[in-house]
Amino acid sequence: MSWLRTIFYALLSGFTEFLPVSSRAHQLLFAKISGMDGSMPILNLFVHLSELIAVIVCSGPLLNRLRRGQDNRRRPGIRRLHMIDYDSKLIKTAILPMIILLALSFTSVSKGGLVSLSITSVIGGGFILIAEHMRHANKDSRYMSGLDGIALGIFSGLSFLPGISRNGAAISYAVARGADRKHAINWAILLSIPALIILIISDFIMIFAGGAESITFVVIIQYLLAGGCAFMAGYGGIQMLRFLTKRVDFSGFAYYTLGIALLSLFVYLIA
Repeated sequence: MSWLRTIFYALLSGFTEFLPVSSRAHQLLFAKISGMDGSMPILNLFVHLSELIAVIVCSGPLLNRLRRGQDNRRRPGIRRLHMIDYDSKLIKTAILPMIILLALSFTSVSKGGLVSLSITSVIGGGFILIAEHMRHANKDSRYMSGLDGIALGIFSGLSFLPGISRNGAAISYAVARGADRKHAINWAILLSIPALIILIISDFIMIFAGGAESITFVVIIQYLLAGGCAFMAGYGGIQMLRFLTKRVDFSGFAYYTLGIALLSLFVYLIA
């Protein structure tokens, strides 16, 4: 595998992982167009580990607030709940259904061709368009119920299907329920941490089940460089997501995802 293709794959994966577009769809299309091997568990492991580090670094202040909230609740005599406590409760409720669905990525259910990728991309883009055309509100986690947490986890977990963005689906559900987009993005980014851990476990399973490719010192350096690129791209993707939140709606991401659906069909027809 050439260095250039490896680096571009890592940059593409890291940048699209946190935007409301499917990272997996981009990976599959790039692998198909460039002739890369579709099964690259070791490269994906380096990429996912780097993305996990990127989201932890970007979410440092938010994670510290959650930790302080946990510490305060353990102190005797403190009963008042703050918004960070409601955030924590919502995220905890969403984690289990998300993990159950993401576990399907371990099976052949999540494997599909370009036609199925085109269909799921239309669904993913539809989620965003529907949410953007609904009446918006500015609710925070205090106004979200336990059922909202379960639904948030289910929508996030739908990303086991290539073409559906985890962040795109989660943010779309939260916005459709009247959540402020800034809060919705924070919830989606926090859910990225357990989601990436599941993907890393999946990578390890694929490595041990299918046998690892021959690893040399040069390949290790190549993959470390790819991991560094994925970290920078992931960090940039998160910052871009937060930047765009204050300035534009997400309809552009929906139309882009629909464009991915058309590209998938075109590549299928000419392949």
